[in-house]
Amino acid sequence: MRITEVMRALAISRRTVYELVKDGKLHLVRVGVRGSRIRTEEVLKLAGTTYKPLRIPALRNQIKDESAAESP
Repeated sequence: MRITEVMRALAISRRTVYELVKDGKLHLVRVGVRGSRIRTEEVLKLAGTTYKPLRIPALRNQIKDESAAESP
């Protein structure tokens, strides 16, 4: 998860996210030179849940698939 996604999911500030990293409760995974992510499982564990939201495909993909299925 991106830092902003973690902030939104846990309803905390950017500073608090980095404090949790400093305290060892979350771990940053470096992506490229400037990027970093936090594993979804760690955020869920910190939140006290194991629920993972389903990834829903984009609506435009569904429309294309439906129109292709309707064609004879």
